[in-house]
Amino acid sequence: MKPVFTVKILDSGIAPSLVQFTQTDGDLSYWDFGDGTLGTYDAPGQLVITHTYRKAGVFPASAIGYSDVTSDTVLVTILSSPTPPPPDPSLSLWQRFINWLKKLLGV
Repeated sequence: MKPVFTVKILDSGIAPSLVQFTQTDGDLSYWDFGDGTLGTYDAPGQLVITHTYRKAGVFPASAIGYSDVTSDTVLVTILSSPTPPPPDPSLSLWQRFINWLKKLLGV
C-alpha cells in the first residue's frame, strides 16, 4: 500500500529548520527528505519522525514503502534568514565601520 503522510514545520521555517513527518497510512520502509538525506524510524510502530533541514530551498520529500512503492511527493519549503537591515544613514562612515568591526569580533 502506498505510504501517506503529513508534514509540519515545527519552528520559524528559516534554515536550519526542524520538520515533523507523520505517517498516516500505508507501509513505510524509509523516508527521502529531498535534501540528499534518507531516514528510518528508530522503533517498530513509530509513526512520527523529525528532520532538520540545514539549508534553505524547496525539497521534494517522500516516503518509500516496503515494495518500493513511493508516496506522493510533498514540497517542503525552507526559507533563508532575512537580510539584515541597511545601516542607519545618520551614522557616520566611521561609526558604521566600528559597528561592523564589533559585530565581526562578537563584541
